[in-house]
Amino acid sequence: MLSPVEVYAMCSEQGISADFFHIPAHATTYGVLASLAQDSKPFDFITVTGALRDAGKLESVGGAPFITEIATFLPTAANVQYYLDILREKHLMRQIIRVGTHFAARAYTDTETAENLAHEAHSALTGLLVKKSKRQTVKETIIEIVKELGSGEADGEIVKTGVVGIDGVLDLYRGDLLIVSAPTSCGKSALANQILITAAVENGSRVAFYPLEMRQKQTLKRAIAVRSGNNPKYVRTLLNNAKHPEAQSYANAAAESLMAACADLIKAPIHMRDDLYSLESIIADIRAEHGVRPFDFICIDYLQLIRCQGRFERRQLQIAEITQRLKMTANEMNCVVIVPSQQSRDGSTREAQDAEMDASSLIKIHADTESEDVKPGRIEIWKQREGARHVDLKLKFNGLLTRFELEA
Repeated sequence: MLSPVEVYAMCSEQGISADFFHIPAHATTYGVLASLAQDSKPFDFITVTGALRDAGKLESVGGAPFITEIATFLPTAANVQYYLDILREKHLMRQIIRVGTHFAARAYTDTETAENLAHEAHSALTGLLVKKSKRQTVKETIIEIVKELGSGEADGEIVKTGVVGIDGVLDLYRGDLLIVSAPTSCGKSALANQILITAAVENGSRVAFYPLEMRQKQTLKRAIAVRSGNNPKYVRTLLNNAKHPEAQSYANAAAESLMAACADLIKAPIHMRDDLYSLESIIADIRAEHGVRPFDFICIDYLQLIRCQGRFERRQLQIAEITQRLKMTANEMNCVVIVPSQQSRDGSTREAQDAEMDASSLIKIHADTESEDVKPGRIEIWKQREGARHVDLKLKFNGLLTRFELEA
């Protein structure tokens, strides 16, 4: 009330709401003050008491003397950030107590497995660390759209991958679930890996990678090849067999390129876990890490290897449950979740028809029908939220470097 515009802007930015307050009268009053601020109305004594009276809440908070006490309790608003820190700290403490009490009571009932209960408790506690983003009003969103139209800027919700040949053709929005479907050995994991690594190194995007099929070392070898343009195994062979000065010079140049790529990857904001296999443990880890620093991209490789709690009559129902929960995770974390999905060679989706329906965007890598071996052929944007569908990406697969490159 001493500095309404500035203080409410800070509260709004930090996600402060009425339920942060322990004393009901304070929660009620803050809710009314927030409504006044959103309507650009003044915060003087008469306006506040009038708004509380109109809402039928003035007497329940302590009447006009209570509002007078609030208005005169502090002489300055200079220490508002200090008070907001206290408010958030106490609110989090009460949430921890509430979650702990809830799961302690359930543990005493002895009607469910300890593992399931531990997963739920872990998820609930790590969920407290996820910073709730401020939701825009309809007015604010429309104003943002108009500003983007006037300035010619791209939609601020679109996340760039940094991969030449994808950006500008496929628009990925925060909250999207991107499915990359392909037959085995056709590059679905390679494309997902390439998107994450390029976004992290080129754009500084924070990414999380959960490889369920390969170990971390194998995954990072691919990442090094994608960045350096040199396969680590090939470079090692060059260094071991370079006998002549020219060959040694070539081998040293390749090694320098590989080391530079390693340095880039070490500095990039990449989080990777190859020891988590259930959806519950992966989401709990995402929430814990997201609370430290928000993610831009998350990849779980691949869909058919993910397991989740619960009993399902058919695997298809479990797949549907997984994709729906991943879609909700993308929305909750305000990031793009990428999930490769296995197909049979004829292009039908293995156990995952519902996955394609749940996907916000879908890339299909078709098998090369002219080859006897199974290898990637045409790459098609099958589905996207905005933009053209059934558009071919002008990319070809480099098997030695396990990356997709722009066609000449």
